[in-house]
Amino acid sequence: MLAVRGNSPIKTLAEYIAKAKAEPGRITFGSGGVGSGNHLSGELLKTLGGIDLLHVPFRGMAPGMTALYAGDIDSVFSSTIEALTPARDGRIRILGVCSPERLPELPDVPSIAELVPGYTMANWYGLFGPPGLPQPIVARLERELAAMRTNELMVQRTSAAGIALKLTGADVLRQRMAGEVPRWKKIASELKLKPD
Repeated sequence: MLAVRGNSPIKTLAEYIAKAKAEPGRITFGSGGVGSGNHLSGELLKTLGGIDLLHVPFRGMAPGMTALYAGDIDSVFSSTIEALTPARDGRIRILGVCSPERLPELPDVPSIAELVPGYTMANWYGLFGPPGLPQPIVARLERELAAMRTNELMVQRTSAAGIALKLTGADVLRQRMAGEVPRWKKIASELKLKPD
């Protein structure tokens, strides 16, 4: 999610992009560190949106959020989990979500892709095992994970945190990795990113 302070004069994603175009390099965005997903979210917006933002890396998102609250930076790219509670209590305003579509929990918040075609930066997680893991074990893990998709408690907790629970199988994970790894390697290489 892209968020600003609750009292920021920037009220919408369109205003954020317009201000960044009008004042190149003046809007700051915080991240959890150089090369982090938060950082790459901002770099992707810069590239696809044709804007210039100033990256301010922190050692994790907790200090980044503190800097946002204090007014030391203008915006952050943060995970849904980190942003929902402070958004609900008014400390921050979420301008856009990085997923390809709006989140059911935030129907009034646009997807960044609505204004910046092709933009998507969704967090995802994978369950990995050692090479050569026997197929019966893989099949059992896939069945157990599939059952979690309809587990009422799991659905409640993930929905409350703004997480769209998919729990797909190994083939889907392989396809995702095959698409994502080269994409981000290319962007990191173009930006000459070197993680701290």
